[in-house]
Amino acid sequence: MEVTSDRRAEFRRFAQLQEAQASPFYSHLAARIADDPRGYDEFFAAIPAHEHAPNMLFAAVQLRILAEPETPLASYYASLHASPRPPDAHAYSLFREYCDAHREVLFSILRERRTQTNEVRRGLALWPAG
Repeated sequence: MEVTSDRRAEFRRFAQLQEAQASPFYSHLAARIADDPRGYDEFFAAIPAHEHAPNMLFAAVQLRILAEPETPLASYYASLHASPRPPDAHAYSLFREYCDAHREVLFSILRERRTQTNEVRRGLALWPAG
C-alpha cells in the first residue's frame, strides 16, 4: 500500500532527524516503527494525510502517558522524569504494547487532534522590531 510505505519513509526520516537533534528516545522509536513487520497501518490510516505522522503518533501517546504516569513506558519520557531511562530494547516493546492496548483512544486522538509545529513562525510576531 502506497500510504504505508510513505508513512514508513516518514518515520525513517524522523528517526534520522531526531538522532541528529539528540532525541534518542524518539529516534529509537521511529526507526523501529518504520521497520516493524506488524506495521502501524491502522494508526497511519487514522492520521490525516496532511499531518506529519511521527509528530501525531508520538504526541497522541505522550498525551495518554501524561494521564497515566504509572505506566512502565512513562519512565522513558523526559516530560515526566528528570532522569528518564535511556532507550533500550525494552522501550520499543513497551511502546508497541501501549499502542495496542490503547488503540481506540489513540485512534480517536489521531482523528480529532492536530499538532502545532510552526512555533518559530508564531514567535516571529514577538520579535522586537529593529
